[in-house]
Amino acid sequence: MKGGDIPETHSYGNHLVIAPQSPVVEIGTNFTATCMIINTAEVTAGDLYWNLSISSVIPEQYYTKINASALGVTVPITREESEWLLCHCKKRSPYVVLNKSMFTHGIWLTKGCKFSQLNMKHVSCF
Repeated sequence: MKGGDIPETHSYGNHLVIAPQSPVVEIGTNFTATCMIINTAEVTAGDLYWNLSISSVIPEQYYTKINASALGVTVPITREESEWLLCHCKKRSPYVVLNKSMFTHGIWLTKGCKFSQLNMKHVSCF
């Protein structure tokens, strides 16, 4: 296994992983993330949904099904406050219900502004 690779098998941990991890996102742009299902055939991309910590479920119009085990989302970054972007499983099989924490994954979106030497007004956006 190379550095950064996801292990093929493990006896514990999440079945959902989001990429990229720990991003710094620019206010006023769109941000895209992908939630990938690993080490289980219990769920598919159609069983997943996204939400931001400060709001309700992100509407499906922002989703992109990449394949049977990956669901992307693109969200506009409009608020200055940093927040969680979370991927959840909506399937209610006995395995998912008993292992609910394994079917939720989140990343912390650190917010910031892009600025140049000519436009130092936006330094306060971080």
